[in-house]
Amino acid sequence: MPKKRTTRIYTRVRGGRPRYYVDLRDLGGGRERLVAPGEKAATSDPDIAAELAAQMVKKLKERQSKRVILGIEKEATLKGYAAEHLRKKAKEKATLQWLQSAQNYLQAAVDHFGDDTDLAALTPGDFTTWVDHLRRQDNGRGGMLTDATVRKYLNAVSNLYRRAVSEGYVKRNPVSDMFEKPTEEWREASYLEPEESALLLESARTYQAPVLDGAFPWMHPLLATFLLTGGRKSEVLGLEVDDVSLRLGKIYFRPNRWRRLKTEGSTRSVPLWPQLEKILRGYLVEREQQGGLGSLLFPGRGTSERMVADVRKSLDRIAARVGFEAGSVRLHQLRHTYTAARIQTLDRGAPVALYTVARELGHKSQAMIEKRYGHVHDRATDRTEDVSFRIEAYRDTVADRLALLGHH
Repeated sequence: MPKKRTTRIYTRVRGGRPRYYVDLRDLGGGRERLVAPGEKAATSDPDIAAELAAQMVKKLKERQSKRVILGIEKEATLKGYAAEHLRKKAKEKATLQWLQSAQNYLQAAVDHFGDDTDLAALTPGDFTTWVDHLRRQDNGRGGMLTDATVRKYLNAVSNLYRRAVSEGYVKRNPVSDMFEKPTEEWREASYLEPEESALLLESARTYQAPVLDGAFPWMHPLLATFLLTGGRKSEVLGLEVDDVSLRLGKIYFRPNRWRRLKTEGSTRSVPLWPQLEKILRGYLVEREQQGGLGSLLFPGRGTSERMVADVRKSLDRIAARVGFEAGSVRLHQLRHTYTAARIQTLDRGAPVALYTVARELGHKSQAMIEKRYGHVHDRATDRTEDVSFRIEAYRDTVADRLALLGHH
């Protein structure tokens, strides 16, 4: 009969030397190497091994004590539960885009807190510290992550904790219990002037991207769709071929297998303005031949069809051709541009109602439109019948910038 082990610490011979390990299974851990700080292999020093083992035992006992106090029976690591959470979300038919974004946000949390961090060990204070860390991260455009972006990271983790609470892994959601969370500061809506929008479209229309440039071939119809529908980024990038009806003169924003819409009230139709119809007509024929109905209007690269996540590099190249500074034109800005132009149009001979504009943008009420654009609506004097950004109307005004494209 083998002797009963009287210590948690044991050795294994590695590289001709005894290396120290610890057995923590009775405390909810496992068999682990005792690795000194700065080292990669298990230590061969018995005193260091004893100290490391004592620290690990203390940490596990504290965790067990906390669980007893909180009445938590289940246990999971942040990394393990994040993977399980995403698997369940996939079964709940979350869109691929949502899953990819959530995975990136959750992985950032795992990288910060560590693979083996106990899900129940994190506190509101830990997430406050994480917020400070995220605010110092590069956003890929020469700046730092904004509070609006940081909030997306927190929302992804909060969604995970809501599931964890419902399944008995934690008692409370630490993100919800944070004393203060980052919020997006209210700013005046930034939009392009009509002549700037026309310049951007003309640059996209005439842009012949080199093979190695990596630009998407549909940037002209894409930017036209943004400027002439006011759609959100995911809404436009997730449009399918049959969401555009030439017969009815409408573009439909509705949920599909590629992405959800922001809210239930975001399902809507928008007028297919004459300029956009002209741009899309020939392109639609190509897409129907290539992918058929139900395929993406603006597909990503590769053999399998997928939704594009980022077009910033292509947008920057196109904008730079007509004198825009790097990073000064963004897709959400085009949504504001449509709004500013739309509220200066006529609807059946009368100034368009703000509620109509709000519905076209996917808002349930006109409050946001009144807050950000009410002054534009009230002061509009030269109203038009449709929304358009045709370069012919501004050729003389922007002649110097148009010359950058080789136009005379």
